[in-house]
Amino acid sequence: MDLAGHKACDIVVVLTDADVNPWREVRRREAARIPESYRHVTVFGVADRNIEWWLAVDRNALAQELGCGVEDIPRDEPHLSSFVKRRFGLTDRDTREDAKERVCAYVRQASLGPWIRDSDSFGAFYDEARRWAAQNGCSLPNELEG
Repeated sequence: MDLAGHKACDIVVVLTDADVNPWREVRRREAARIPESYRHVTVFGVADRNIEWWLAVDRNALAQELGCGVEDIPRDEPHLSSFVKRRFGLTDRDTREDAKERVCAYVRQASLGPWIRDSDSFGAFYDEARRWAAQNGCSLPNELEG
């Protein structure tokens, strides 16, 4: 409420992990925590399992970024999460900020099409962000075109 009211934020993005829970259930629970009068400025992103799973949706792009083969990327939890964190350097406290910037750079340059098509939870987050943008006169490119 402070962000949307006093800080004059146009949008509040709630981003969380589903962990072992169904992501739609987590989204409903998170939405219920936001007062009704602020839901129109809130967009929810709930990663199915965790953010590392979203980063690994496009396994070819992730393998290229991490300098490994697609077959080297684990397919099970918790191995996938620890692999992604370790390879990005997120487990090393001395380089954590550099590692976070590397993840940000990876996401900024990523082709979101595979994430939208191949992850229901990311697709829902993307659709909600596009709906919010359209309702508020903002331009958000359609990453599924072109």
